[in-house]
Amino acid sequence: MKKIKKITGVDFTVKNGVENGFPTEGPYEVNILEIDLNQYKGKIKAVLAQNQRKGLELTTEMVKNNGAIAGFNGGYFVFDENMGTVGDLAGISVIDGNLVSEARNGSPALVIKESPGKNQVDIFEEVRTEIILKSDKEDFFVDGVNRKLGRSFG
Repeated sequence: MKKIKKITGVDFTVKNGVENGFPTEGPYEVNILEIDLNQYKGKIKAVLAQNQRKGLELTTEMVKNNGAIAGFNGGYFVFDENMGTVGDLAGISVIDGNLVSEARNGSPALVIKESPGKNQVDIFEEVRTEIILKSDKEDFFVDGVNRKLGRSFG
């Protein structure tokens, strides 16, 4: 675990830079965006690459295409077809009330709550997803959303 050069008021380390199991070497470029939610009255919004469930897009393009003033890459995702559905998120994502990706059971999740004039951000330490498809005859356990069968990233 490499320690990154200390920034005033921020103490952190890089624990794992990639999900493919290979160690990262650096150099690292870290940008920090701090938002005082008591002062900021604009929108905080989660978006997908190209505003769809699969595919890739640079964060800078996502910011531009959504008319945002800032943006950040919120997590890990599939970037190679051999790993699964390109763009599939590694962890739970709910956008505009729609479940886009299931939780990595037991992993943390960032929750953005937006209401007029007030934004709130919380981190839930252990999130789990249980999806059951119910029919007249039988209930079925669903083990994934919007991904290739048998391919669970993360």
